[in-house]
Amino acid sequence: VVLTHLHFDHVGGCTRYTSSKQLEPVFPKATHLVQRADWQEATVLNERTRPAYIPEDFLPLESAKQLELLDGDTELLPGLWARRTGGHTAGHQIAYLESEGEKAVCLGDIVPSPQNLPINYLSAYDIYPLETLDAKRHWLNQAEREQWLVIFGHAVSQRAGFLTNQDGRLGLIPYDIDTVGAI
Repeated sequence: VVLTHLHFDHVGGCTRYTSSKQLEPVFPKATHLVQRADWQEATVLNERTRPAYIPEDFLPLESAKQLELLDGDTELLPGLWARRTGGHTAGHQIAYLESEGEKAVCLGDIVPSPQNLPINYLSAYDIYPLETLDAKRHWLNQAEREQWLVIFGHAVSQRAGFLTNQDGRLGLIPYDIDTVGAI
């Protein structure tokens, strides 16, 4: 399981309570991959970061030895990468896939929805907003230039698409992931 970061809305489904009220991982055979910098930030909280993390969502993964900490960009399988972006959190990462000449990326909370495509549209949860700006600029430019399928983790209806640049403004050509075959 590639986790972009450990905020409650991204890791909350990784654990559950058993009938005896004990926390356990939802996927008992899975390894959960997260950047070490994100783990450190999530386990040493301060006033700014405390509201975004619920330790019960991720500490059981470590206890069950189902957590692997990454240090920067890591090729997980041929063509599947976890790439550290920082910005939203210290160790925020994206998932990037390349197969048979096609490319897809889930930008996590660097660009959570199509409404966040403008470079200066940031989240109040961004811990390092200037890094988020740099990461957005870099990854959106590359995704548009190379025609990657961009997947949005917080989108409601338009969950994926290809970027276009019209007079310096990014647009989106929708891609219906529910009706079109797998990448």
